[in-house]
Amino acid sequence: MTGPRKLSRPLNRRLNRSCARHDSRMLNGCPRPRLANPLVLASRYLGYAMRISRRMAKREPHLFGPHAADYFLDTLHEQQGQRELEIAINRVYGTTADGLPQPSTRWTDRYVTWPAQRFFRKWFKERYGS
Repeated sequence: MTGPRKLSRPLNRRLNRSCARHDSRMLNGCPRPRLANPLVLASRYLGYAMRISRRMAKREPHLFGPHAADYFLDTLHEQQGQRELEIAINRVYGTTADGLPQPSTRWTDRYVTWPAQRFFRKWFKERYGS
């Protein structure tokens, strides 16, 4: 149909008719909008994720940085040493008064308390590199 729309078009269409596709005449003669390219979307979201990970690595290098695995393994090694020391002390002096050994605070020291200190990033960079 090249002329103006007919006012006598059929009006007996069902009410729940799908409106997913637009007629080009509804867009005032403009071409239909293009569908998004999935490769472009994937690369855009990958870029967002890389930016976020860089930001997180800068804020908390012990959790998200390139040397986070080394820091984690050092914490495991220190906890193992602390556990062996506690076992040796318990053999010599016995357990605590209530019979329970003292809880280890190595993880809270290394992952909660210590990063909140002022010079943590400087110490981390000197110890593990940048």
